[in-house]
Amino acid sequence: MSRRIERGFDREALNRLRVDAGMSVGDLHRITGVSASAIYAWEAGTRRPEVDSLGVVADALGVSIDVLLPIPPADRTLSDLRIRARLKQPELAARIGLATPALSKLERAERRLTDDIAAALARALEIEPNEIRAAYENAKNRPPGSPA
Repeated sequence: MSRRIERGFDREALNRLRVDAGMSVGDLHRITGVSASAIYAWEAGTRRPEVDSLGVVADALGVSIDVLLPIPPADRTLSDLRIRARLKQPELAARIGLATPALSKLERAERRLTDDIAAALARALEIEPNEIRAAYENAKNRPPGSPA
């Protein structure tokens, strides 16, 4: 199970925000504790951030995580909603009483979304159940081979 963000990360936005804030990569490392090599790799596009690390960087830059993951609301999947809430799969799975592999299948729309699970996800992510259903449908209807 990967904890890296699979889609939507805007490496140019990260670089622009960091530079506009007058921070070097070393400054951002010092402030956040995220390794300088990771930040360099994110900005170069050779590596994707993990959920918790990106959240810490967004906080240090004074922006919402949405600025670094600019996925339009109508295009978001369940995993996008989880990442926006800064949760890893095991954390969200524990909150809603599912095993992590079951949540993983749900995020890929390889498991049916029941009303009870949709309600639990909505409570855990503090959003409306209709957003959960729309995100599930986006994952279900994504092109073959694309990340959920």
